Amino acid sequence: MILSSTVPNQTGALEVVIRTLREVLSEFSSVGGSAKEQLDNYRQLVTKHARTLASYFTHADLERLLLTQRYWALFPAEVTTSNSRVIADTVQTERDDRMRSLDALIKEYQQVQQSWNDDAGDPVVAVLADTNIYLHQDAYFNEIDWPSLFGGRRIRLLVPIVVVDELDVAKRAGKSITVSDTNKESIRSRARITIRRLRDLFEDPGARVPIGVQTEAELLLNSMDHRRIDDSDAEIIERALTLGQLIGTEVMLVTSDGGMQFRARSAGVPVRRLD
Repeated sequence: MILSSTVPNQTGALEVVIRTLREVLSEFSSVGGSAKEQLDNYRQLVTKHARTLASYFTHADLERLLLTQRYWALFPAEVTTSNSRVIADTVQTERDDRMRSLDALIKEYQQVQQSWNDDAGDPVVAVLADTNIYLHQDAYFNEIDWPSLFGGRRIRLLVPIVVVDELDVAKRAGKSITVSDTNKESIRSRARITIRRLRDLFEDPGARVPIGVQTEAELLLNSMDHRRIDDSDAEIIERALTLGQLIGTEVMLVTSDGGMQFRARSAGVPVRRLD
């Protein structure tokens, strides 16, 4: 699953946002007429829909979606005989760019919606595990009895790409560092084998794959314009919050790290400790 970098700031608002964005596309596609009519109609539509979408997006997101620099350049424009062609071309170019951007965003949201609607009749717990779970549990991630941690419920384990990157770093850890006091496997070996298992599972990076009884796994990928937080713990927490906003339900963080537990809970992310 690819997480969009533009996320509604109201949890569970995905359906109404998709419907609103479709309305914007429909009305934008009907902008026509003379240069003056196009200019007036487009400015009115952007103003109207920016007001509506302000309930769901930050101002920075609205600037990317609708209130672009080119839009503001159009706002004080007046149509004369000498500039009518330039004005019409500029309106059409801006409108077409916005429509492509909005259409891409709708498709991203629909992908998330379809993925989680598949489980509407049989609720699944969204679980995101910290990197230490992959490295410092005696069992490999795909051998852990995940349902037993959540009362026997179905589990979807989301694997953020930042965790994969941290596993890559761990492949070069010191030879003396081991998985745990009871498992003397080196962290380097654990990281290499874990990455190999992830690679085998996700030959298709967009697939959901079974990894045990009542358990499936899915990669949590970032959109190309996502700006990663430098601190890996903060990035994992942010990804959990973002996914939760999109799917309309809490994402459970599983960790054995004390600091991560405190940071996650203070951010509003529920935590299940696994020692």
